[in-house]
Amino acid sequence: MNDEKKALSWDDEFISMEGCDDHAYELPPEGDYDFTVVRIERARHEQKPGGVIPDCPKAIVFLRLEGYRTYTVKHALLLHERVKWRLANFFAAVGMVRDGGIVAKWDELPGATGRCRISHRSVSGRVFAECAEFYPAKQQRQSQQPQQTQDEEDIPF
Repeated sequence: MNDEKKALSWDDEFISMEGCDDHAYELPPEGDYDFTVVRIERARHEQKPGGVIPDCPKAIVFLRLEGYRTYTVKHALLLHERVKWRLANFFAAVGMVRDGGIVAKWDELPGATGRCRISHRSVSGRVFAECAEFYPAKQQRQSQQPQQTQDEEDIPF
């Protein structure tokens, strides 16, 4: 019997999952993770029947989670006024905010880092990881620095 793996074809209509148990898909535990933006893809959002967001541009960002094996989360950012708060939260997490607005330097996103909360979501019986919240870069820096305390000698009276 030949154990050599063979290439799959675009014409294959059935692909056996035999032998895939050793590569089982494992979700990262829910919680807070540092992430690095691996890449970004430009795409288009199409309004779903009954949906409130009309057709608009969409950015799909691929975030590699730090501290949990190698796991990448795909996160969609819709470029629409109704959900610009989501854009603001993401860009704040990677430190691209200034003067009450976001600085959308799309070409500088790969390699950018931030922190997010990962949760699990179930759709049609399938569970996957998603970014439920992004933490502002300023807040991250403050939480990572030890709090300074004043000595009695430093009190001005």
